[in-house]
Amino acid sequence: EATVAAILQSDNHRSAEAPELREAQRQTAAARKKISQYLEALEAGLDPKLVTERTRAAQVELATAQAIIDRYESSGRSLLSGDAVHRLLVGVGGLTALLAEADTNERQRVYRAAGVHLCWVFRS
Repeated sequence: EATVAAILQSDNHRSAEAPELREAQRQTAAARKKISQYLEALEAGLDPKLVTERTRAAQVELATAQAIIDRYESSGRSLLSGDAVHRLLVGVGGLTALLAEADTNERQRVYRAAGVHLCWVFRS
């Protein structure tokens, strides 16, 4: 249970969020701020042509960043739950026991399926 708690603690730091997601969230906020400022400038009498051009550019930035956020949210990624971590650790424990009792060929099949490549170096 201490291991589960430690994993959950490290996951609670924004590590579950991809750097791309954090950047998209920052870009979304910045684009919304720009759009708000451009509208204020328009209301204050700035040339509508200048405002329109800049507002469109900010809207493109906003749409691009929002698409990244939407893709991330629809991917089902989320913070780990205690139950999910526990099931994963039990599964790994079962795999460890299986590998301890497996012969070389069985271990090799498991490692290959997992994409693990081992290199043995003899040192005398």
